[in-house]
Amino acid sequence: MTVESLPNFTRSARQRWESIPADIRQRLLANVWCGHCCHGVTITNFTGTIKSGDLLLAGKCVECHGDNMAGAVSKLKNFNDPLELYPPNLTPDVETGLGDPTNPDLAKRGYTDDLLARAIRQGYDKNDQQLCPQMKHDANMSDFEAYSIVKYLRSIPAVKQKILRSVCPPLKSKEEQSR
Repeated sequence: MTVESLPNFTRSARQRWESIPADIRQRLLANVWCGHCCHGVTITNFTGTIKSGDLLLAGKCVECHGDNMAGAVSKLKNFNDPLELYPPNLTPDVETGLGDPTNPDLAKRGYTDDLLARAIRQGYDKNDQQLCPQMKHDANMSDFEAYSIVKYLRSIPAVKQKILRSVCPPLKSKEEQSR
């Protein structure tokens, strides 16, 4: 990905970024700390600004939900049994993703914007079940921040990809996984 294809770089950030050798830039993008994943990850769709004289990159971690946000068909590594974590499909697909809250068919509505914001902030799904604790949530997130994420998730293309349900006892058991 070239900086030229990234309109969200300030002029000074673009100059600083371009002054870094290309091989070092690639290594930087492949070694970013993700506060959600709690380890180094690769980011895409990144932006650049200068803050307090330093180049600040922000981007989308592709570790958990994938670069198309359609979830993980394989369980996440770095977690021991009995945990089996499968990040869900966060696209607006009406059968395998978050759904479309405006769909006249109730079965295809999925998450409303308010339920999705609640999941992000409080860690509860649309059925009032607690999300696995490994899915970080932020109770201090403002309405603007939470609904900005909701708006983003509603704007991405729907991807039909069925994901297994995570197993995180005692909240979600292996027996419930196939439901």
